[in-house]
Amino acid sequence: MSQWTRWILALLLPLILLSGCGSEPVTAEAAVASARAFLKARVAGDAGTVYAALATRAQEAMTPEIVANYLQQMDTSFGEVGTPVEVEPGLLRVPVKDLVLTDEGRSIRWSESWLTLIHEGEWRIAWAEPLHWEAEQAYHNDLLVEELDLARRSIAVDPYHYRGYLELHFAYRELKRFREAEVALVEALTYATPAELPVVHDATARFKLVLKQPGEGLTHAQTALSLAAPYMPDTYSPRWQADSLVVAGRAALALNDPAAAEQYAAQAEALDPQNSSLALLRYQLATTPSPSTGQ
Repeated sequence: MSQWTRWILALLLPLILLSGCGSEPVTAEAAVASARAFLKARVAGDAGTVYAALATRAQEAMTPEIVANYLQQMDTSFGEVGTPVEVEPGLLRVPVKDLVLTDEGRSIRWSESWLTLIHEGEWRIAWAEPLHWEAEQAYHNDLLVEELDLARRSIAVDPYHYRGYLELHFAYRELKRFREAEVALVEALTYATPAELPVVHDATARFKLVLKQPGEGLTHAQTALSLAAPYMPDTYSPRWQADSLVVAGRAALALNDPAAAEQYAAQAEALDPQNSSLALLRYQLATTPSPSTGQ
């Protein structure tokens, strides 16, 4: 091989590697096309196509059955797919407008959400939503070790999505591993989008009450409600608002301010009169001695 040939190959080799030796080119347009095809398959409930589009680490973390079950439980629609943002070489995040998720008659609209894409010869989707859903079910059934495992798997699939860290927090909190629960919350705050931040602040408020830090709990509950305001009621329903108001009321009561707690309770009742958490707060208010009389 001549020196001239070696020089030409040295120039061309990076381009050959970048194109994946004839595979899909590493371009923003190709990433958008992959994201849009994946989303269309989700809307259609096409579990086979969805699973085939997943990144290797997503396929390793969940079975086709988990994906199919999630798609059966969750109807999806979406709007515009935006311009990808590179977060590291070979890894992009693609914005998706107006993602609507509906299950059991409840719809949540995310004005902006993100998909993480990894280049593996072609753009593939690092998607962990089925694991988030499974972790939530495990939490409600007190299967905390299972939730912990699902949260870790979801973070391995997509370390840029806040929800895996939040599920990790919930598991650690209920297992009374409070230091690890706090670290997971910090990670969730780091990766949450503006529309997702209210969820994390609400979780933080509840955690501060567990730690008997009602002042910080009240601050985070107020922050959650304030940040959620632009996304009400499509993302944050009246029920969610009432739940967060009750958390604020519990914090105010712990701070020996029943008048403020009563105001939060009244606001919650106006939004969701049958709220079960509100009933407990009302009971606590009724059995709390008046600060002026001590009785």
